Amino acid sequence: MRQDFKLNTQKLNEQLLEMLFPTHCVGCREYGMLLCRNCWDSIDFLEEKYEEVISVCSTKQPLIRKILNALNCDLIKGLNTTAAELVFKFLLERQALPQEDFVITFVPIHQRQQTIQGFNPSEAISQEFGRLLGMPALTLLRKTKEKPSEYIACDCKGLKVVLIDTCLGKDMEIKECARILKQAGAEEVSCLTFTRDF
Repeated sequence: MRQDFKLNTQKLNEQLLEMLFPTHCVGCREYGMLLCRNCWDSIDFLEEKYEEVISVCSTKQPLIRKILNALNCDLIKGLNTTAAELVFKFLLERQALPQEDFVITFVPIHQRQQTIQGFNPSEAISQEFGRLLGMPALTLLRKTKEKPSEYIACDCKGLKVVLIDTCLGKDMEIKECARILKQAGAEEVSCLTFTRDF
């Protein structure tokens, strides 16, 4: 009974939010979905890796910049699913989806930042990407220091890992995280970012 009440309340809240703040496209504001078909089709994917890091699209595209900003601020609920779907489409078109023996993980943010922000966008994308693939998204890294960034990893012996971050910046934090995972015993680490910022 209590469970049914909780589900009904949650559904009512979602319907009320949709009435007050209807879902619209991040790009063109068309009503009904977070990314309409025209905006989805307008996204240009990157073809070149940068230092062995695969990035899906560039922030030089205004639409991608909008998506990234909204994602980082958690302004639009469900945008992590849209980002994960774009990553999935990009890899599917290149026949580069990870094999079943891989696990998904993400570049962590410091606990202080997570407390202030309330979430980690890289973790949100990795969870949705893992769900699309039917693969686990695990927490394998922890950020112990903000500046300069320092990380520790749990035992990763023999694991094949897809490491996800929202954006590849000049600081190349994802490369440092990949190095730490390999030190912790990971057999293989594939670096994947939703966007590249240069």
